[in-house]
Amino acid sequence: MSLVRELDLRNIPSTSEYRYSGRFTREFLAERQHVGDPLADAVVAELVRRDALPRDWSQLTDTTMALTESEGGVFREFMNAANFIPSWVDFRKMEPAQRMVFTHLPLLIPAIGTTLLGTAFLPGLFPVAVKSNAIAYDAPSRFAESGMFIVKPAIPGGLQPGGTGHYEILRARLLHGALRYRVSLERGDLAQDYGRDGMPINQIELAYFLSVFSYLLIRSFVRMGIRVSDEEVESHHLYWRYVGYVLGIDESLLTETMAEEKALCLALIHHMAEPGLSSPAVMNLIRTVLDGNFGGGKRAGEARMNTAIQLVLHNMGEELLTGWGVKYNPDHKGLRRVLLMTKLGGRILGLAPVRSVSYRFLASRVARGDNIFNFRREAEIQNLQADPKGRQSNLHEFFRTEHVRMSKARAARSAAVRTPEGRTASEPAART
Repeated sequence: MSLVRELDLRNIPSTSEYRYSGRFTREFLAERQHVGDPLADAVVAELVRRDALPRDWSQLTDTTMALTESEGGVFREFMNAANFIPSWVDFRKMEPAQRMVFTHLPLLIPAIGTTLLGTAFLPGLFPVAVKSNAIAYDAPSRFAESGMFIVKPAIPGGLQPGGTGHYEILRARLLHGALRYRVSLERGDLAQDYGRDGMPINQIELAYFLSVFSYLLIRSFVRMGIRVSDEEVESHHLYWRYVGYVLGIDESLLTETMAEEKALCLALIHHMAEPGLSSPAVMNLIRTVLDGNFGGGKRAGEARMNTAIQLVLHNMGEELLTGWGVKYNPDHKGLRRVLLMTKLGGRILGLAPVRSVSYRFLASRVARGDNIFNFRREAEIQNLQADPKGRQSNLHEFFRTEHVRMSKARAARSAAVRTPEGRTASEPAART
């Protein structure tokens, strides 16, 4: 039996399948919800103590590397751990996954975009999202940045220590450490709810986002009609397992097979998700990303947004996004058109000559520093660079508003009349 059938990748799991299983128990996940990344956090704490935390957080990796050579200490401990290659790593077996990133890039964009937007059911991420705008751009630029995080490790040789992809992962890891520090200073309505959500960017949140790129991405590929072989599924899992290792995820959360990764993903969603709190306002963010990258009139924008929302529901399942108040419609014309295009596109991109040419062309562009996700005209990019506060304000206000709204919704739910079972009338039954 193929892995696609064995893992049931063509279907969204039923509600009963979102559960704790095996070693992924409530206690196992709850314990790791209060752990960040000790090595990266120690680096950031030491930089703060020295008053050496760069104003431009994109320089964190270079600063850490320089201090590794001159000072050693926590900086050397961090770099030694990041450069260590575990015994289970086999870079040759990761090559099919690396090739798939570039050969299927036009299809990877909607697949990963929909799985990321589907994380609207994780309310604990909003305080971090607010603070991340201290170093991020407007929504389309953030989309482009996230895209480069995916493709840089896929460059031939890019994933090994010293490669451009390895550097990109370390940049994200230290950025997470700086964000944990920044969010921990918050007070008032933007403070992190540590009791409920745990530490900002904690181990299980990192593990979930690794599943977004691993299990959920492959599942989205299959649901969009793209053929994947068993070799590609296994390679894809191994590839992201190593990315997760370099990213600072504890090895107890790095699974050995895609089947185990699926079980972890479903347990993590069961543990963290609050579907009823997923906000319809996220649709404004979808509109911002689409309009910012592709433009067009109001009518075209609405049609494009509705199709994008249906694609999110198609790939993630409407049960996780009930707060959106939108029903999944498999007969939606825009959705059917997109799925037909992705299916045909997958067949064409799967042809050996096309795969070879697209891989060499795109990998070489990324290797020389091109941001292949920048769909904007140069004039628009210059305008954004000239007005950094303006480009951040809309996203910052969006995330801030959503965090306050979600906090109030949680408080109202907690204050509801208790049922005989000991839970509020609006809460789901206890998770087991």
